[in-house]
Amino acid sequence: MVGELRWVTTDEMTKLVRTEISTAVQELVPLMVDQLRNKEFVTNKEAAGITGRSVRQLDHLRKTGQIDFYMNGNRVLFKYTDLIDWIKAGHVVATKPRNAA
Repeated sequence: MVGELRWVTTDEMTKLVRTEISTAVQELVPLMVDQLRNKEFVTNKEAAGITGRSVRQLDHLRKTGQIDFYMNGNRVLFKYTDLIDWIKAGHVVATKPRNAA
């Protein structure tokens, strides 16, 4: 039915838009992740997305010496692998709860 014009209901249009958005997200997210992984250094904003922290929290961690960073002029940069290592350093091994049978 290529080139045919027909009326669609709101529900049909909603399903169509959801399908298109879902397809686009499934295609774009892996590309974005690959681009970040291939970057050696990331900006404050990108680091916030990677760590799940706000830019302000990252500034505090940086100023208190809790996280490594690099300066390029007045730009703050973080090494991607340093961020992943920092996240992994906070790993807590799950233990069986005391009141579990």
